[in-house]
Amino acid sequence: MRKKRLFVGSFINTDTLKKEYSNVKKELGNTIKGKWTPFENLHITFKFLGNTDVEKIPDIKESLSKYMDKTVDCNLDIKGIGAFPSVFTPKVVFLKVNDNTGILEDIYYYVQSKLKNLGFEEDKTKKFIPHITIKRPKDVDIKEFYKKVRLFENKLFVQIEKIEINLIESVLNPNGAKYRKI
Repeated sequence: MRKKRLFVGSFINTDTLKKEYSNVKKELGNTIKGKWTPFENLHITFKFLGNTDVEKIPDIKESLSKYMDKTVDCNLDIKGIGAFPSVFTPKVVFLKVNDNTGILEDIYYYVQSKLKNLGFEEDKTKKFIPHITIKRPKDVDIKEFYKKVRLFENKLFVQIEKIEINLIESVLNPNGAKYRKI
């Protein structure tokens, strides 16, 4: 059975963010080693599905039809930089997403609920924290990284008023993942 590595998400790649992202990479450059997320791959993830039978794709899209491939009004501030699990032990570095209306959380729980009905496990262990991953660091100068993160604490990178919800395929290759809408 053929499989595709899939997730439900929204690409976030405006011209304004492209310029700001370039500045972030310059500022953080020497403090964290590793590969930056390519600009065209910047996104918010609602649910990672993993390796999924291609036969399930029509059912997934149908079950998420309320939002799938549709533009949704929102009020998002892409503001500040954070890290999981913390800025002192960063495994994932991200741009913070402030959802001023709660729509992202609504979409997240909708996706969880609908895909549970198709046999996908619900993400019960973690609270939904909307973010845009920019790097998974290999090595970090914690002291310098923390200083740089503080510089961006109140930096508004871009405001987003519309997002599109998509089923996205992640194709892995030696140079990193390539994402494309299904």
